[in-house]
Amino acid sequence: MLFAQDTGRHAMAVLSWVAGLVVLVGAAEVDQALIRREMEEAIASLDSARGYGAYEKSVDVPEQIVLAYEWAQGRAPDPVEFHTLLGMWPELGLKPSDLLSFAIRGKEPAITWEMCAAFIARKTARPQPSAQTKALAAALLNTPLGKDEGAGPAKSSAGRVAVKSEPGVAYNTYFGYLHAHSELSDGEGSPDQAYTSARAAGLDFFALTDHGELVLVWPWEDKWGQEQSAADRADAPGEFAALWGFEWSSPLYGHATVVNSEDYTDCVSSSRLVQLYDWLADRPDAFGRFNHPGYFDYAIADLLHFRLFDQAVNQMVGVECWNGDDGFDRYYYAGNWEGPESYLDRANLNGWRVGALGGEDNHRADWGRMGRFRTGVLATELTREGIAEAYMSRRFYATEDDNLCLDFRCGGYPMGSMLDGEARVFEVRAYDRDGEEFEEVRLYRNGQLIEARTVTGGDVVEVFEDASTDDCYYYVIVKQVDDSDGNGRKDEAISSPIWFGDLDGAKSGCYSPLFKEQPASAGWSNLAVLLLAAGALVTTTRTHRTDRTDRTDRTYKNRME
Repeated sequence: MLFAQDTGRHAMAVLSWVAGLVVLVGAAEVDQALIRREMEEAIASLDSARGYGAYEKSVDVPEQIVLAYEWAQGRAPDPVEFHTLLGMWPELGLKPSDLLSFAIRGKEPAITWEMCAAFIARKTARPQPSAQTKALAAALLNTPLGKDEGAGPAKSSAGRVAVKSEPGVAYNTYFGYLHAHSELSDGEGSPDQAYTSARAAGLDFFALTDHGELVLVWPWEDKWGQEQSAADRADAPGEFAALWGFEWSSPLYGHATVVNSEDYTDCVSSSRLVQLYDWLADRPDAFGRFNHPGYFDYAIADLLHFRLFDQAVNQMVGVECWNGDDGFDRYYYAGNWEGPESYLDRANLNGWRVGALGGEDNHRADWGRMGRFRTGVLATELTREGIAEAYMSRRFYATEDDNLCLDFRCGGYPMGSMLDGEARVFEVRAYDRDGEEFEEVRLYRNGQLIEARTVTGGDVVEVFEDASTDDCYYYVIVKQVDDSDGNGRKDEAISSPIWFGDLDGAKSGCYSPLFKEQPASAGWSNLAVLLLAAGALVTTTRTHRTDRTDRTDRTYKNRME
């Protein structure tokens, strides 16, 4: 077993577990009740304070991963499997039994009853730590991880669908977000509590998006069904839209949320970013969003620094400009991994078509109550379908005030539209339901400020014009007179863009590629460095790192001038 066999009692438990099992492998059905009972007995022994603690002290995590694969698969993990689980261990709080589950399923999308039955029937003794397994773990730690080989050339327009919402439609504004967790993965509280709390906090829409990696650890779990059922119970068309989704949570490539899909995937079965995009493209009703960019940039390249994958352009709709209680200072004004432009601009300049949004990313039972940050959505109705359609159309914005309403249009076409040939005359309307006043409206082209205008009052309407004929995108930022979150900067909202022109990459202008070919990562040079990185994740989980704070002030100043 993966637990410490430091007493005769543990050894007898293992022998009893194996000898007492009768499994009909190859028959029409396996005895699910018996399999569950026997596996749960093994899981309890693996994760018990006695077994888990002793094993943890005697065998480090890299070697545990090697031993788990040798036991379950009769082979060593490949480098991606190894480093994925090593990163997931602290970030998602994995246990020894979780390692065994991932090793049993191997490359398959989910663990099944048959896999567990076959594992038990083999009656293979657990491999013991040895000089050989230590050497193998050390070799895997030093194996370089290259960039995603599935990344193709910079751009093409193949497979894209231009979104052009009808002009002049009067939309309602709804507030909420689609990134939160519960006890189904690594958060607190039940799914029902999450949806109830979100609605009680005044949200109009909300989605649980628990980590896909923890949705199905064993075949008797139905956490995905539990999440969907809770959303169904909470959904109240016209009053509260309860959606569901999952977070693809790779410690190598970063995190992304997928909403409105009937099934899910994870970073074990879809280990590379291109595999997630391929999976998403096969489910055209689902949409994704990039989460807390910059958080996982120590392995390969976080979100591959927004390298374009054309098959996912239609469905990757937004990038977080706020996450939890980290606002625009971190996710907009502090620049990106390598340059001064915001993550929002880096993605769009690379050819994505993403808007500005955010999510509380709750891991405590505080859904809707973490702060005043919200995603505002322009929709015709408060239903799941209405919210999903608005997201797919990019009619949303990120706001630091929970009831700031923002409408940004060109020729009557709302934010999120992709236009060609329209006169570039923009109308901005902003108002606050509490009557809080505004002091500034700024218009940006390709992330560059082209006009800032002083305004007054609690309901402002401004018209901007631009003579450019290049392929470009535009968005606005509105600023209020108050600082409700006390961060020293007055409350703002960032609209999603309006895009102009062809997106085939053939024309000059804002769609020139910015992505630079990344050399293969040098990997981690030794065990100590890797464990230091893993330990950093433990201490920073849910309290995001501030290693770029020193850049915030100067970059913010540059973007305001």
